[in-house]
Amino acid sequence: MTYIISYDIHEPKRLKSVSKYLEDFARRIQASVFQCELENGDMEKVKKILLSMIDQKEDSLLIFPICKKCIETRIALGIELFSRKDELFMIL
Repeated sequence: MTYIISYDIHEPKRLKSVSKYLEDFARRIQASVFQCELENGDMEKVKKILLSMIDQKEDSLLIFPICKKCIETRIALGIELFSRKDELFMIL
């Protein structure tokens, strides 16, 4: 399943930690938005780790499951801020 993960982290140290963690297996598609492909059950692991990294009273993290057809029919306007890669990373 493909997921879109976005965040709004208020403290710079937490922001850097979350960003570095997501960069290990996801592709950055906007400044605070990542896309990743995860096997069943892996999202639970990711959620648990992300919850341990954020302050739930200050930060926001959104995770959207996205179907393949929705990704293929996305509408992108303007420039792409981050280079596209043909492959997505998977958590092993």
